Amino acid sequence: DLGCTFDWERELATCDPSYYKWTQYLFLEMYKAGLVFQKESIVNWDPVDQTVLADEQVDHNGCSWRSGAKVEKRPLRQWFFKTTKFAHSLLDGLKEHDQWSWRDIVKAQKNWIGNCDGTNIEFAVESSDGKVKDVVTVWTNRPELIYGTEFIAIHPDHIINNQYPQESLLAVNPFTHEKLPLLVTNELEYNYGSQTILGVPSALQEQQDFAAKNGLSGKKNVVEERQENQFLVNSGKFSGMSLEEGAKAVMESASLLGIGGYPVSSNLQDWLISRQRYWGTPIPVIHCDDCGAVPVPQSDLPVELPHLEGLTDKGMSPLLEAKDWLHVPCPKCGKPAKRETDTMDTFVDSSWYFLRYLDPDNKEEPFSQEAAKNMPVDLYIGGKEHAYLHLYFARFFCHFLHSQGKLEVREPFKNLVTQGMVKGQSYRVKGTNKFLRPD
Repeated sequence: DLGCTFDWERELATCDPSYYKWTQYLFLEMYKAGLVFQKESIVNWDPVDQTVLADEQVDHNGCSWRSGAKVEKRPLRQWFFKTTKFAHSLLDGLKEHDQWSWRDIVKAQKNWIGNCDGTNIEFAVESSDGKVKDVVTVWTNRPELIYGTEFIAIHPDHIINNQYPQESLLAVNPFTHEKLPLLVTNELEYNYGSQTILGVPSALQEQQDFAAKNGLSGKKNVVEERQENQFLVNSGKFSGMSLEEGAKAVMESASLLGIGGYPVSSNLQDWLISRQRYWGTPIPVIHCDDCGAVPVPQSDLPVELPHLEGLTDKGMSPLLEAKDWLHVPCPKCGKPAKRETDTMDTFVDSSWYFLRYLDPDNKEEPFSQEAAKNMPVDLYIGGKEHAYLHLYFARFFCHFLHSQGKLEVREPFKNLVTQGMVKGQSYRVKGTNKFLRPD
């Protein structure tokens, strides 16, 4: 007898439409807050399950956490949660935990999030003939030098190079509106986990030779030394500021422009939530040729999974077969449109179920403000393998809800017990690590 009691009146199933209606609601709340976006990305592809995996679902050997198969890299258009916007908050929140019981998880998440010593800034990308219109996100730990930018460098493995090989591309500086060369190179040293470089050769010695080799002047001086202190010059409204003041001001301006500006490490990536499979919450978005991606109105939730007689071959979303479900009018203009056929990573549903336990019969909202006063959860029991998964995703959800005034606390779990792992003899294919049955 463990001495446990369970309130079965609060039982729920995350696969039930009455539950995932509110997962879709929270998706739309994040969408309104600018935390949901779709983009082409080099993704982790599980060749056995034939679906996408988040970075957190690939082990240290480069294998799928579910099938054990060696993960491949493929370009796909996918949906993301902008978890990087909460990087500093998630890092800072680790201080609120008991450092003894949380010690291994704190260490793991600090390593995963990284040192938030830089920021992301989005640059529009275009070709000289006007055929290419895209965006590249550039990480830099020197945002104050933005007016001195003479080029943007990307690694040969960057998705932009994969999409537009042999194209002569330009990146538009969002502060000066100047069109800069977008150069593909592995000659420069990229920060850990990053595939982009903000090219400011006038201020950064290591970039001067590269700039000269590519016919760039390297003379956009934006730093002036006065009485042993450095200040910004030729930098628009940031001129006259110290470098520290300038970095903060540029980041604030980028944030106001909606092009980044939040503190983040060079290695942390956003949460890829798209999955090409049937099981999972349907993404509440409708695609219209005229209006683009249009969120499903809240009054139309839940978008339920359609009944299918059977599943299609792996590698494509089974929802493409549900023709009556797929084809709908656009909520904005009324013209023929199509539903999104990717479903959400099931971790999205499990990232907030503990909040629904507090208010399981609420038909007006995921949980009430009164019910939320019972947060945080007193005790979390789970394996260390969730350090980069459920514990990370659930923390992101609660940090977001806290920022929206929906929760008084930002950390969801108070005490933590990580149980051991039960191990047994297993068999794998050498090289791929795919699990085999004993027979």
